[in-house]
Amino acid sequence: RLLQRTHDALLYLAPEPHRNTFMKPFHREQTAEFCSACHKVHLDVPVNGYRWFRGFNDYDNWQASGVSGQGARSFYYPATPQKCTDCHMPLVASNDPAAQNGQVRSHRFPAANTALPFVNHDPVQLKVVQDFLRDGQISVDVFGLTRVAEAQTTPEPQPGRATEPRLSSTFAVGEESVQFGVAGRSSATPPAEVLAPLDRLPVSVRRGESVRIEVVVRTRKVGHFFPGGTVDAFDVWVELEAVDDKGRVLSHSGAVADEGEGPVDPGAHFFRSVQLDEHGNLINKRNAWMTRSVAYVRLIPPGAADTIHYRLQVPEDASDRIFLRAKLNYRKFAWWNTQWAFAGVRDGAQLNPPVTRSYDDGRWLFTGDTSKVSGQIKAIPDIPITIMARAEASLEVIGKNAPLPDVKPFLDSSVRERWNDYGIGLLLQGDLKGAEAAFISVTAMDPAYADGPVNVARAQIQEGDVAAAIPNLEKALTIAPRLAKAEFFLGIALKALGRYDEALTHFRIAAAQYPRDRVVLGEIGRIQFLQRRFDAAIVTFQQVLGVDPEDLQAHYNLMLCYQGAGNSTLAAREQVLYTRFKADESAQAITGPYRLKSPEDNNERQQVHEHRLSEGRVGQVGRVGQVGRVGQVGLVGQVGRVRVGRKAFTSPAYATYPTHQAYPTHQAYPPHQPYPPHQPYPPHQPSATSPIVFTDVTAQAGIRFVHNSGAFGKKYLPETLGAGAVVLDVDGDGWEDVLLINSMNWPGRAGPRSYPALYRNNHNGTFTDITPGSGLDVELYGIGAAAGDFDNDGKCDVYVTALGGNRLFKNVGGGKFVDVTKK
Repeated sequence: RLLQRTHDALLYLAPEPHRNTFMKPFHREQTAEFCSACHKVHLDVPVNGYRWFRGFNDYDNWQASGVSGQGARSFYYPATPQKCTDCHMPLVASNDPAAQNGQVRSHRFPAANTALPFVNHDPVQLKVVQDFLRDGQISVDVFGLTRVAEAQTTPEPQPGRATEPRLSSTFAVGEESVQFGVAGRSSATPPAEVLAPLDRLPVSVRRGESVRIEVVVRTRKVGHFFPGGTVDAFDVWVELEAVDDKGRVLSHSGAVADEGEGPVDPGAHFFRSVQLDEHGNLINKRNAWMTRSVAYVRLIPPGAADTIHYRLQVPEDASDRIFLRAKLNYRKFAWWNTQWAFAGVRDGAQLNPPVTRSYDDGRWLFTGDTSKVSGQIKAIPDIPITIMARAEASLEVIGKNAPLPDVKPFLDSSVRERWNDYGIGLLLQGDLKGAEAAFISVTAMDPAYADGPVNVARAQIQEGDVAAAIPNLEKALTIAPRLAKAEFFLGIALKALGRYDEALTHFRIAAAQYPRDRVVLGEIGRIQFLQRRFDAAIVTFQQVLGVDPEDLQAHYNLMLCYQGAGNSTLAAREQVLYTRFKADESAQAITGPYRLKSPEDNNERQQVHEHRLSEGRVGQVGRVGQVGRVGQVGLVGQVGRVRVGRKAFTSPAYATYPTHQAYPTHQAYPPHQPYPPHQPYPPHQPSATSPIVFTDVTAQAGIRFVHNSGAFGKKYLPETLGAGAVVLDVDGDGWEDVLLINSMNWPGRAGPRSYPALYRNNHNGTFTDITPGSGLDVELYGIGAAAGDFDNDGKCDVYVTALGGNRLFKNVGGGKFVDVTKK
């Protein structure tokens, strides 16, 4: 106790050593990169037995956007760049001794998880999270009405850039990719007139008429895709309800069954990722390692918008006014996932359910014992639904044969941003003519707004009308000289015309302002390649990899550059990396049977689609039996209820699909010519149905390693972390060796000295300790390590993270390393 008190007193008197130990420069200077260690993920063969897949990624879309201050091409920019801690660790008042000016960074990390505080009876944290979600993060706008026919709603994908190779990802890809905003194709049909904004116009509809309602959802204070995180496991959707002035619900999309606590209407407009296993079953049990294909991903980029189309059939007996009420709802986690997590058990009637590493064809019941679940609630909880944003507009209803009033769109600078948001949503979903018309309206409303002509040009470039785009971009540059986004898209237009030197000039102006915009750099490198300046292009694409080592287009172009420069060895290396990160297009075959069985998800998959508002209030969609009900648990805000059990869920809308037949082996695409053919991934082999068993063979393998944490007395964070291990090929023999990182005794504590341990692979399942004389036999308090060839000499080097200073060891061959940290 005396030592503990002495330690605490010294910490108060001299906090600097403690601060220097735990607060490293990168925590402040590279905050987002530090966060990306957990918030930019992928799965690979050791996990899924399949291939590399991008998982959720909250870093890249932030880094490439205007929010970070590093993206040159964003639609909107905040007043000042924002990083992770600005939103998720805001300054709060505190009398803590570490407070500066009476404030410290909040460690509540407000984000979007309402489930944890709810099930743990933590009303304070629940309120913090819900207040954060409602704090203007996103907006909803019941924007407009069109009289477009239903048959005019789904343009086909555009050839060319929109069908170039894409990243293998279960998540959305935003401004970090050259593919961003290039969906869709031009249409000869002029866009229908949009009567908007609805709250600024006296818009009328006839009884019995079918019209389309346009709703816009915009990200405002979100610095990454919305929603973020593991988006296959959330319920995030738009709800739209049409109610007449007598209170009768005429139509509804996005209703929630079971008195607002069951599953969501499957025909709602969701923001999520729908992933499938090898047999086309939904990935809905946190079983991401089974993911083999993606039915669709719909997320909203930071500083962007999504335009949603609803088909409203006005009833013949409608009253004189219809109110349209929209809400953006957020429930973490999804209803099915919550039922399964708390009470999911295999159906005992299904003997030996067909389950492998690649698929799960088994049936599940929600009747399990909940008495031992984690959390204070020992029952299936009804996770609260948080309304993040809402909006309302109304329509006058007139007779079936009455003449429509002559109403024109309201175009005024006060609604410029709303029209711009509407156009952004259309552009990103590929309705290029509609987007162009909306942006032209923006330029008419505010001729001094440079983004207006830039956005018109963006739509024209995607249509292929670069000749029309160039004057618009030049106009934008007269309004805002050196505007980076205008310079970039002018470069794109000139490049399409083959005017490479002029294009390069404009790209360089954009890059000078945003040197970490990987797409701008990529376009510079692409022109250098087209000009056969291979060495310069290689340097540029390596700059891109300095921002993102997994950038697909950079590896693709480096493959071409090295081939052009005559370096077949490095070209082959880049080919392997390109193939590693490129999507397996043939896996889309898995989605076919699923989409036939789920027409709602097939509709959501379409670039431009409509949601039919169901007539009257949606009934209890998939209402399930309930064994009992627990009363309110007394939490603040919208609390929800809890159930002590549920019967098997058998709603037709959500029923378990019949067991799918195994798909035939995917046929690889023919190799691209004239580039070296890439090797396709091996055909999927049927997974063994027997359980995987691991046996501890440490002793037999010859590994004799004891980790020394130096722990004593009151154990602090470093002592509880353990240490890292690295699997690497030390001697280049093609067999993986092992480096085990050790720690050491604390200063002033006696005990035997401890070192890392380097074991060489003997090629027979055993290892030899080659630590002595390897250069790694140094005493340090190691915590982790990473391996990589930092100097590109073909040998695997080692970087060790340690208290007191990290160390870089260069591999000099023969199993020997040299400490080059100071160099």
